[in-house]
Amino acid sequence: MDDDDSRTPMLGGGGGDYDSAILQSSRTQHHLTKSEMVQGMANRFMYSKFYIGLYLILATLSFITIVMSLKETCPSTLFIIFEATINFAMIIEVTTRLLALGKTYWTSAWNIVDIILVSLCIITLIVLTTGCSVNERNEALFDTIL
Repeated sequence: MDDDDSRTPMLGGGGGDYDSAILQSSRTQHHLTKSEMVQGMANRFMYSKFYIGLYLILATLSFITIVMSLKETCPSTLFIIFEATINFAMIIEVTTRLLALGKTYWTSAWNIVDIILVSLCIITLIVLTTGCSVNERNEALFDTIL
């Protein structure tokens, strides 16, 4: 059932007990569908102070991993933990924006670039956890710059 069908009883279309049962089961007490509620919560999160704080923490962690990658010949466990934390936060951030913006998320080229970069970072993190060699160190440096 699409959104137009769920709004039909509100517009006076249809009738009977079936329509009122659909209305009660698909909407909250504030007359929002579940998807509208999720989108609203994602929007509130996107424009909150916590979200800004999350970005500041991610920037700090990224700076720390850059310094660590320049000092270490092979990625340490702490480095991998920091990278995993950054990747997890980026996945949460992209997912939140996707939920908040809905179909309009795909209209921005920057959002598509974000999806590609997060995917590359995840792949690089997987490569980092498999071992250490000169080539992998170069990939770690590349991932840190991303």
